[in-house]
Amino acid sequence: MKKFSSFDGLLSLLEDCRQCEIKYRIKKMPKKGGSKRIIHVPSKEVKEIQWEILDIVKAWQVDECQFGFSPGKSCVDNALFHIHGYDINASGRKIQIRGVPRWVLKTDIEDAFPSVKRKHLETLFRDLFLPLKSYPAFVSATSPDRVDKIYKKLVYQFARLATFKGRMPQGSPCSPYLFNLVLLQSGIVKKLKDKAGERAKKTKGCQVTAYKISFYGDDITVTSFKDRIPNRFIKEISAIVEEGGIFRLNNEKTQRSSKKYRSILINGITLNDKWKEGGPCFLGLSKKIRKTYRGKIHRVTVILDSGRLPELEIDGINLEKAMGIISRIKDVYRNESLPSDLERVLIKFQEARNNLIRRTINIVCI
Repeated sequence: MKKFSSFDGLLSLLEDCRQCEIKYRIKKMPKKGGSKRIIHVPSKEVKEIQWEILDIVKAWQVDECQFGFSPGKSCVDNALFHIHGYDINASGRKIQIRGVPRWVLKTDIEDAFPSVKRKHLETLFRDLFLPLKSYPAFVSATSPDRVDKIYKKLVYQFARLATFKGRMPQGSPCSPYLFNLVLLQSGIVKKLKDKAGERAKKTKGCQVTAYKISFYGDDITVTSFKDRIPNRFIKEISAIVEEGGIFRLNNEKTQRSSKKYRSILINGITLNDKWKEGGPCFLGLSKKIRKTYRGKIHRVTVILDSGRLPELEIDGINLEKAMGIISRIKDVYRNESLPSDLERVLIKFQEARNNLIRRTINIVCI
């Protein structure tokens, strides 16, 4: 936001944008099912401007139910959001209870980033930057006509640099947050929240909350504490998503399931009703995710034991990514004890890391 703090800074940013040539390289990454995901990787110059755009647009907050690509929010917060609270009348008293929902509906928006066209971003930037036309620091520095021209250039250049061949690319650092803002500006978030809120009702003295809906990037999750989510509701949210003509749901990935073995799965995190001393233990990682994490940490441990640091280009993982995985594990389980399979692999990783550090220190001292 530094370049937006003064009129000269704004002009400098616009000049950087004007001189920046759009260059991308294509990278293909495997997806589940054997298909390829096309990633458009921007050049260093383009990426630097895109980081600047991201820094600026983050000044506009997303909705409280949007968790993906949002500063200070994570998939753990998204999962916790779906723990339902309700009051139950027991012996004339109301007791606040928290519990795991019984039903969950998961779907996603098909081709989310490429669905956002340049015209959609121009509309977004026009709305976001409209207050600049009356910003005292800018109005006092030049004439109203010139401020209006600069405003239009800003909208044009930001939309140009945030798109590739007229669409928002996967691979740009500003695409995820801009997607959140477009989703919010289109009214889809509010309409879906309103639709979910209509489901609130009272049954047998128990005040059950409405359906809960959250967005994690292009993933949409709806949960219900008690009632089965009907087919009609699925059709209604599909119609809301598609009515603006920008997005559509991926029907192949739409699935509805009920709680099994006292737990449900949201973005790889399990919510369960297992009780321990002091209250319920709501969060955990799915067995599939735990197996994947164990394998990656074990691979890094073996490399560290061999006396070298893992390299991303050679080994497919590096120490930074391994520490990120460990950080996520600790974020999920927080104050709870880790599952024994994860605890063992983390102990071995820490021992290998400490041994490598000691060997390195000894070599330096010699």
